[in-house]
Amino acid sequence: MMVKHWKRIVLGGLGIAALQAGLVTQASAQEKINYQEHIVPIFRNNCFKCHSQDASKGDLDLSTFGAALKGGSSGSGLSSGDPDGSKLYKVVAHMEEPKMPPNSKITDKELELIKKWIAGGLLENSGSKAIASSAPKVDMAVDLSKLGKPDGPPALPQDWLLEPSVRTGRTTAVLGMASSPWAPVVALTGQHQVLVYNTDTLELSGIVKFPSGHPAQVRFSRNGKMLLAAGGEGAKIGLATVWDVVTGEKIITVGEEFDTVLASDLSADQKWIALGGPSKLVKIYSTADGQQKYSLKKHTDWVTAAEFSPNGKYLATGDRVGGILVWEPATGTQLYSMRTAATKRNPSPSPMTSPSAPPSLTTASAPSPVTGPVTSTSGMLKMANWWANSAPIRLPSNNASKRFRRRSRLLRST
Repeated sequence: MMVKHWKRIVLGGLGIAALQAGLVTQASAQEKINYQEHIVPIFRNNCFKCHSQDASKGDLDLSTFGAALKGGSSGSGLSSGDPDGSKLYKVVAHMEEPKMPPNSKITDKELELIKKWIAGGLLENSGSKAIASSAPKVDMAVDLSKLGKPDGPPALPQDWLLEPSVRTGRTTAVLGMASSPWAPVVALTGQHQVLVYNTDTLELSGIVKFPSGHPAQVRFSRNGKMLLAAGGEGAKIGLATVWDVVTGEKIITVGEEFDTVLASDLSADQKWIALGGPSKLVKIYSTADGQQKYSLKKHTDWVTAAEFSPNGKYLATGDRVGGILVWEPATGTQLYSMRTAATKRNPSPSPMTSPSAPPSLTTASAPSPVTGPVTSTSGMLKMANWWANSAPIRLPSNNASKRFRRRSRLLRST
């Protein structure tokens, strides 16, 4: 009996040891790849000489987790969950220029760790939670050759929620309003939400909740299939969100501003989203991965207006003191710099509805009389002034608007 008892003890002990060994092996296999334990040593041996706090070529600092996520002058190079869509991985794997390090290559084992780190959600340490992917659920890009009225019936809201996300005792001002270019649909900003109405029936078609704060601006895409709203909360947060007009499904949210977004637009090919606000910066995001590609610093005051040209090749932005800049969104290059008419007398451009398409850009300002210079983008030479009013008018000091001409004819007042 004693022998059998000891056999049971020995076999039980061996079983426990085997179980423990198996658990250790399994835990080791499931080890979370994170920045502090696995990635920092790789960056220290290969990257810190040129990309650290002491030497940040291209404004890229990889020596801290936050700085690595922020990226360099061309925006973030990391897309959570998507190594093949991450610029940083492609350059260190020598899949794309500029190849880094330039005179050597990171080992295959190290590249695999970096790839797993990105695919696993960019963990900072073993106790961190994965960063949610900012990539859109669908490919938003459209073929520019198919611009204009889309084939088939226009995009109309179907099966949207009709219950308000917020109910308040008081109404508030409508800060933004936009109409679909092809359908009887109008969108209005509300308190923490965007409301869509059918202009034929005047009935509510649906409501979508704005992610954080209050939407300040709303726009439809050129084909009428996407709805963009931007805003936030003053001195706290700013962002922009795009929804599918038919389903009401959220497609993408971009922006991590520290103040509300005052100006935004979605390019005609739907590859770029531009944001501007009190930071005086113009930020351009790619809809392919939701990452910031460029941060443009030339404005001297709040950015209050932004609009892409109909072909998507240009972006015009305006600020609170009348400055107008034209950019190339694909490269982040500044092409032209202008000032609106009579900027010194009234330093804030004011909205003026006008036709919009290259090669002309129309702006407006509010001295007395009100004039709007029509400017050629081929050389930024003032072509004409339009008389809009013969008497002084008062307009808000923080408004600005730029419109690219969409048709070949110019509207003239009589």
